[in-house]
Amino acid sequence: MDDPRSRQDLLHELSQLQEIKKLSRRCSRDMEGEAEWNNAVHSAVLRLAFGHDDSEIGWRYITNAKIDPRYLPTMSDGLTSSSKMVDFALFIGDGQVDQLHDVSTSPSGRLDQTISHFITGGSDSINHISYFALRHHPIFLGIETKTISRTEEEARVQLGIWVTAHVRRIWSLGSLTSASKASALRGVLQEMVFPLIYVQSAKWSLLFARPFFRLDAKGSEVLHIVIYHDISLGETSSIDGLYRLLQAFRIIRKWGGTVFRGWWRRILEIIYEADVSS
Repeated sequence: MDDPRSRQDLLHELSQLQEIKKLSRRCSRDMEGEAEWNNAVHSAVLRLAFGHDDSEIGWRYITNAKIDPRYLPTMSDGLTSSSKMVDFALFIGDGQVDQLHDVSTSPSGRLDQTISHFITGGSDSINHISYFALRHHPIFLGIETKTISRTEEEARVQLGIWVTAHVRRIWSLGSLTSASKASALRGVLQEMVFPLIYVQSAKWSLLFARPFFRLDAKGSEVLHIVIYHDISLGETSSIDGLYRLLQAFRIIRKWGGTVFRGWWRRILEIIYEADVSS
């Protein structure tokens, strides 16, 4: 594949990849903890892949951002799950203009400004987590990191809770709409795919989650989330693995800025039309 960048830019990127590889191998050798992996290696990968420009897709380190308890799923034993957090999130930036159908009455053509029409309180958010800076910016991907000493099952549980709360938050946006609008919102949700990334030390894997609505024995509608098997994105202990990881993020970035942004545009159209007609 042709790369339009200059030789100097490509060599600079290679130099950064070599530094990340060195840090990754050092963390493996010294059996560093999760915090050091996040700081030295994983953040460096995301910074190289996405930079500091949030206009299309941005990323944040959100390890202390708790899930809003209103959206936490109930476990099989009937108890509410704990507010388990992930480490990083990718979100939709505010630099693109998204026009609603009726631009003369829409609050704005930009996603963040359209969202601010509904999210007016400082403690409220379009997302399912308590992270003030992202309250008007839809998250589209959560990244959970672990070291070799932490189990993969633990990471999958955290990602399962994360994505279920994510879908429940979106579904709650239609709670005050008409039956037809709620049905339209359900239709968009059932089209959506929620990517998730699991990182274990140097290895990065991608999973996909899909929401489904089914009727229980009492005829009530119940949300189900299916998480599909992971695929390898790359790894940080080799230059080849790092190049594969960067290429994967270029694809994810384009998908998030087009397909996922498009789903959110449709969600906001449904909610906004319901709001102005009420």
